[in-house]
Amino acid sequence: MIFMKKMFVDPLVLLLIAIVCGLNCQSQKPDYGVSERYFVEIKSDTLIPEIEFSDDAQEEQKQEERKQYNRRQIRREIRTKLPNANIPDRNILTNIVAGAIMDLSDEEVRVLESDGKFVVKKDFKMQGRPIQQGRPIQQGENFDPDTVLYDAIKKTSKGVSLIGGPQTKHPRTMVWILDSGIDRGHADLGLALGNSIGMSKSFIQNDPFNDLTGHGTHLAGIVGGMANAGSTGMNGLAPGIPIVSLQVLDSSGSGNWIDVLSALEHAAGYLLKPRRNIHDIILMSFGAEVVNGSCESYLPTLRDVIYRLAQRSNGTNKNSIVMSAGNCIGCPDVLNASMRNFPGCLGRRQSNHGFSNIYTVTASGFDMERITGCYEGAYLGENSWYIAPGRMVFSTLPGNSYGIMSGTSMAAAMTAGALAASGRAIPPGQNQTMTCSDNNRYNVVRLK
Repeated sequence: MIFMKKMFVDPLVLLLIAIVCGLNCQSQKPDYGVSERYFVEIKSDTLIPEIEFSDDAQEEQKQEERKQYNRRQIRREIRTKLPNANIPDRNILTNIVAGAIMDLSDEEVRVLESDGKFVVKKDFKMQGRPIQQGRPIQQGENFDPDTVLYDAIKKTSKGVSLIGGPQTKHPRTMVWILDSGIDRGHADLGLALGNSIGMSKSFIQNDPFNDLTGHGTHLAGIVGGMANAGSTGMNGLAPGIPIVSLQVLDSSGSGNWIDVLSALEHAAGYLLKPRRNIHDIILMSFGAEVVNGSCESYLPTLRDVIYRLAQRSNGTNKNSIVMSAGNCIGCPDVLNASMRNFPGCLGRRQSNHGFSNIYTVTASGFDMERITGCYEGAYLGENSWYIAPGRMVFSTLPGNSYGIMSGTSMAAAMTAGALAASGRAIPPGQNQTMTCSDNNRYNVVRLK
């Protein structure tokens, strides 16, 4: 007879075994390797289409129900391929595009792309920088107005006054500036930003009113600055017009296209609300170089979002999209270079474009008397139909200061300001053109 010796196991050992097994023995998410950020767009007939504008009193509730349903459905669709995918609500976009922001490995991308309903696009950088920037001028500091092309009578850049600004009476308008942030503490910008604080947002984990480069604050002054009572101030094209700061550029002037997409999605949540009788203008003064292929095929997801925003109207008002053509001092060739600057390359001349409310703007120079001609550092091309002052533009800078910047960013802000002030970029029946070195004629932006 064989007797089994009874074994005693210390409870502490059992606890350790349970912990180890809990960490390693249960079913695990497959190890797909290193992850990078992507946007996963979903083309599926299981989603509820966007509801067209109507004056239905129940529409806002319907829109919210549609978004909640689509959010659940997007998560469900992705998990049919990646069962363990963690997708928080904040990363799911439903207002103007259907999809999710996700960290994915190469293998996870392959798994999703094996199903034709998913379009997966990797994140990449865009830049928004002036090509010239002067020393900041503090409030109360003495300076020569002619040196910085400043109109001391109208308290504005001479470029603003040469095209008919400032204009104090303007239609119901709101300008959404996607840039480096805007300094809300500036004395000339408090009114413009005061009524839109809740709409402003940072998409780079910062503060939309902490301008990291000065670029966004400069654009805001051109659009809607209202000069304070001091000796120096900045009146924009439409002084005091409501401005929303959507921060997408960091301290180096760079940003990611997925953050731009998220900012447009955020804006769409307001722009598409029922009974919103406001002319909304979206200003984007940054770009990425189109390296391979055409502009139209470079980033279809963002292209389609821009086109959808331009197509939509909330009653009587269509949204306007204003973009910079791009610029580069010392580049060997600026001719047709704007066709390689995304998203500005999405613009088209009127004869070839289905949208009259998408504006890609190149820049002109000016002096104290007149607009002097096309700016040598500004990109030109078939996609740019408008030209506005962009060289040595005086405007607001963070810390209650002022300074000059140059580039098509400033020209685009001039155009957004003209649209905000009058609802149009050129007076009806009074079109003036300027011929640049590419022998194309560009419409001169002006109020009167």
